[in-house]
Amino acid sequence: MADSTRFEVEKLIAYGHELVDFLRDDGDNITLKQYFQQAQSLHSRAHADFNGLQRSIQVIIDEINDLEQQSESIEERRKSLKKLEQEDLRREMKLSMYASVTSIVPNLDDQSKISGHIVEREEKRVEKFELDPVKQTTFETCNGIWKMINL
Repeated sequence: MADSTRFEVEKLIAYGHELVDFLRDDGDNITLKQYFQQAQSLHSRAHADFNGLQRSIQVIIDEINDLEQQSESIEERRKSLKKLEQEDLRREMKLSMYASVTSIVPNLDDQSKISGHIVEREEKRVEKFELDPVKQTTFETCNGIWKMINL
Protein backbone atom coordinates (compact mmCIF):
# COMPACT_ATOMS: atom_id res chain seq x y z
CA MET A 1 0.00 0.00 0.00
CA ALA A 2 2.88 2.33 0.69
CA ASP A 3 4.13 1.66 -2.84
CA SER A 4 0.78 2.57 -4.39
CA THR A 5 0.57 5.79 -2.34
CA ARG A 6 4.13 6.62 -3.28
CA PHE A 7 3.34 5.91 -6.92
CA GLU A 8 0.28 8.21 -6.74
CA VAL A 9 2.32 10.99 -5.14
CA GLU A 10 5.04 10.63 -7.79
CA LYS A 11 2.37 10.70 -10.46
CA LEU A 12 0.86 13.82 -8.92
CA ILE A 13 4.25 15.53 -8.73
CA ALA A 14 4.97 14.64 -12.35
CA TYR A 15 1.58 16.07 -13.36
CA GLY A 16 2.35 19.27 -11.42
CA HIS A 17 5.72 19.60 -13.22
CA GLU A 18 4.01 19.17 -16.60
CA LEU A 19 1.43 21.80 -15.67
CA VAL A 20 4.14 24.26 -14.59
CA ASP A 21 6.03 23.63 -17.85
CA PHE A 22 2.83 24.12 -19.81
CA LEU A 23 2.05 27.40 -18.09
CA ARG A 24 5.65 28.62 -18.55
CA ASP A 25 5.50 27.97 -22.29
CA ASP A 26 4.79 31.37 -23.88
CA GLY A 27 3.08 29.89 -26.96
CA ASP A 28 0.47 28.12 -24.88
CA ASN A 29 0.13 31.14 -22.60
CA ILE A 30 -0.57 33.41 -25.59
CA THR A 31 -3.13 30.93 -26.93
CA LEU A 32 -4.87 30.81 -23.56
CA LYS A 33 -4.92 34.62 -23.44
CA GLN A 34 -6.45 34.70 -26.94
CA TYR A 35 -9.09 32.17 -25.93
CA PHE A 36 -9.85 34.19 -22.83
CA GLN A 37 -10.18 37.41 -24.88
CA GLN A 38 -12.45 35.66 -27.38
CA ALA A 39 -14.57 34.33 -24.51
CA GLN A 40 -14.85 37.86 -23.07
CA SER A 41 -15.78 39.21 -26.51
CA LEU A 42 -18.44 36.52 -26.97
CA HIS A 43 -19.79 37.26 -23.50
CA SER A 44 -19.93 40.98 -24.28
CA ARG A 45 -21.74 40.39 -27.60
CA ALA A 46 -24.16 37.97 -25.98
CA HIS A 47 -24.89 40.52 -23.27
CA ALA A 48 -25.47 43.25 -25.86
CA ASP A 49 -27.75 40.94 -27.89
CA PHE A 50 -29.66 40.03 -24.74
CA ASN A 51 -30.20 43.71 -23.89
CA GLY A 52 -31.31 44.41 -27.46
CA LEU A 53 -33.80 41.55 -27.31
CA GLN A 54 -35.14 42.79 -24.00
CA ARG A 55 -35.70 46.24 -25.51
CA SER A 56 -37.43 44.68 -28.55
CA ILE A 57 -39.66 42.60 -26.30
CA GLN A 58 -40.60 45.69 -24.29
CA VAL A 59 -41.45 47.58 -27.50
CA ILE A 60 -43.66 44.70 -28.62
CA ILE A 61 -45.36 44.55 -25.21
CA ASP A 62 -46.02 48.31 -25.38
CA GLU A 63 -47.46 47.94 -28.89
CA ILE A 64 -49.70 45.09 -27.75
CA ASN A 65 -50.96 47.23 -24.86
CA ASP A 66 -51.66 50.11 -27.27
CA LEU A 67 -53.56 47.76 -29.60
CA GLU A 68 -55.61 46.42 -26.69
CA GLN A 69 -56.53 49.97 -25.70
CA GLN A 70 -57.47 50.79 -29.31
CA SER A 71 -59.51 47.60 -29.47
CA GLU A 72 -61.40 48.64 -26.34
CA SER A 73 -61.92 52.10 -27.84
CA ILE A 74 -63.21 50.59 -31.08
CA GLU A 75 -65.56 48.33 -29.12
CA GLU A 76 -66.88 51.34 -27.21
CA ARG A 77 -67.42 53.19 -30.50
CA ARG A 78 -69.29 50.19 -31.93
CA LYS A 79 -71.58 50.10 -28.91
CA SER A 80 -72.16 53.85 -29.16
CA LEU A 81 -72.84 53.59 -32.90
CA LYS A 82 -75.26 50.71 -32.33
CA LYS A 83 -77.07 52.75 -29.69
CA LEU A 84 -77.32 55.73 -32.08
CA GLU A 85 -78.63 53.46 -34.83
CA GLN A 86 -81.28 52.10 -32.47
CA GLU A 87 -82.28 55.66 -31.51
CA ASP A 88 -82.51 56.61 -35.21
CA LEU A 89 -84.66 53.55 -35.86
CA ARG A 90 -86.97 54.53 -32.99
CA ARG A 91 -87.24 58.08 -34.38
CA GLU A 92 -88.02 56.76 -37.86
CA MET A 93 -90.68 54.47 -36.44
CA LYS A 94 -92.18 57.37 -34.47
CA LEU A 95 -92.15 59.57 -37.56
CA SER A 96 -93.79 56.78 -39.55
CA MET A 97 -96.47 56.40 -36.90
CA TYR A 98 -97.12 60.16 -36.81
CA ALA A 99 -97.29 60.23 -40.61
CA SER A 100 -99.76 57.32 -40.59
CA VAL A 101 -101.99 59.01 -38.00
CA THR A 102 -101.81 62.59 -39.33
CA SER A 103 -101.15 61.97 -43.05
CA ILE A 104 -98.36 64.57 -42.75
CA VAL A 105 -94.74 63.83 -43.58
CA PRO A 106 -92.62 66.65 -42.18
CA ASN A 107 -89.53 68.04 -43.88
CA LEU A 108 -86.86 67.96 -41.17
CA ASP A 109 -84.08 69.42 -43.34
CA ASP A 110 -85.00 73.08 -42.88
CA GLN A 111 -85.42 73.97 -39.19
CA SER A 112 -86.24 77.65 -39.92
CA LYS A 113 -89.75 76.80 -41.13
CA ILE A 114 -92.38 74.12 -40.69
CA SER A 115 -92.86 72.29 -43.95
CA GLY A 116 -93.61 68.91 -45.41
CA HIS A 117 -96.18 66.99 -47.42
CA ILE A 118 -99.77 65.99 -46.80
CA VAL A 119 -100.29 62.49 -48.17
CA GLU A 120 -103.80 61.33 -48.99
CA ARG A 121 -103.55 57.65 -49.82
CA GLU A 122 -107.12 57.07 -50.86
CA GLU A 123 -106.99 59.88 -53.40
CA LYS A 124 -103.33 59.13 -54.26
CA ARG A 125 -102.47 62.77 -53.79
CA VAL A 126 -99.45 64.52 -52.22
CA GLU A 127 -99.69 68.19 -51.33
CA LYS A 128 -96.78 70.30 -50.17
CA PHE A 129 -97.24 72.71 -47.25
CA GLU A 130 -95.11 75.35 -45.58
CA LEU A 131 -95.71 77.46 -42.46
CA ASP A 132 -93.45 80.30 -41.40
CA PRO A 133 -93.36 80.55 -37.57
CA VAL A 134 -91.87 84.06 -37.84
CA LYS A 135 -94.95 85.39 -39.66
CA GLN A 136 -97.47 83.54 -37.47
CA THR A 137 -97.97 83.10 -33.77
CA THR A 138 -97.49 79.67 -32.23
CA PHE A 139 -101.24 79.41 -31.79
CA GLU A 140 -101.90 80.17 -35.48
CA THR A 141 -99.22 77.66 -36.54
CA CYS A 142 -100.72 74.97 -34.32
CA ASN A 143 -104.25 75.65 -35.64
CA GLY A 144 -102.94 75.49 -39.22
CA ILE A 145 -101.43 72.07 -38.60
CA TRP A 146 -104.67 70.81 -37.00
CA LYS A 147 -106.67 72.01 -40.01
CA MET A 148 -104.34 70.08 -42.32
CA ILE A 149 -104.73 66.94 -40.23
CA ASN A 150 -108.53 67.14 -40.21
CA LEU A 151 -108.87 67.57 -43.96
